[in-house]
Amino acid sequence: MKLQHLIAQNQLIDLTTLKADEELVRQIQTELSELQLYPTSMIDGLFGDRTHNALIEFCQNANLNNMQTGQFGKSFAEKLLAASASSTDKFLTDADYQQAANLLGIEMAIVRAIVEVESSGRGFLKDGRPKILFERHIFYHETKGAHANLHPDICNAKSGGYLGNEAEWKRLEVALRLDRKAALMSASWGLGQIMGFNHEIVGYANVDDFVQAMHNSEAKQLAAMMTFLKANHLIPALRNRDWKTIARFYNGEGGVGVYDIKLAKAYSRYA
Repeated sequence: MKLQHLIAQNQLIDLTTLKADEELVRQIQTELSELQLYPTSMIDGLFGDRTHNALIEFCQNANLNNMQTGQFGKSFAEKLLAASASSTDKFLTDADYQQAANLLGIEMAIVRAIVEVESSGRGFLKDGRPKILFERHIFYHETKGAHANLHPDICNAKSGGYLGNEAEWKRLEVALRLDRKAALMSASWGLGQIMGFNHEIVGYANVDDFVQAMHNSEAKQLAAMMTFLKANHLIPALRNRDWKTIARFYNGEGGVGVYDIKLAKAYSRYA
């Protein structure tokens, strides 16, 4: 059985039937892997804990209650197929990596190493929104401290207050209600964690266009990252695999001795 059969026949099956159908499980695993919820290397048609947990995560993200009801039919199949189809163009391909490498005239292995170490290889959260980090001290600067008294967690002369992952969006949403443009300028976005206030450096006339691009695909996030590295004259360090200089640029002095080692190891794997 395939997901398309559930749709065409408007068929409803229970979880036990789903688990026993290797063809259907393999297809579900494949679709979940497109959403980066399930490892491609484990697509085998066998319904184990990894498949179970990935399916729970997908249903939660898609606001589906199938795992609670134990029933799977047309609506579930349509949403899973639609989600994986729409996500395909969002994530990086070998061609994207090669294009980024060509842009700077460096090895593709160098690009892959930087992406792996600096952003864990993902520019999007599991719910489909770009990874961000909201910088309250930048928001303070952008708004001249206008909201510091009432919102010190969002507007503060000192950096900090990070919550990580999806929770960073909650911080941003508060800031958006206070000053939309300043809020967008005060977050770092996607694979390269490029700050909104750097939108012109990476080729966008305004911060709204930049943010839209960061929502569109990891390819655009990667292109912005490469343009940012080029603008900051990091090409010689990249070509020479000067990992300490790159770590210092991205992670500060405290990153030297940690991130440069990680970059070197990641490069060796990809090279």
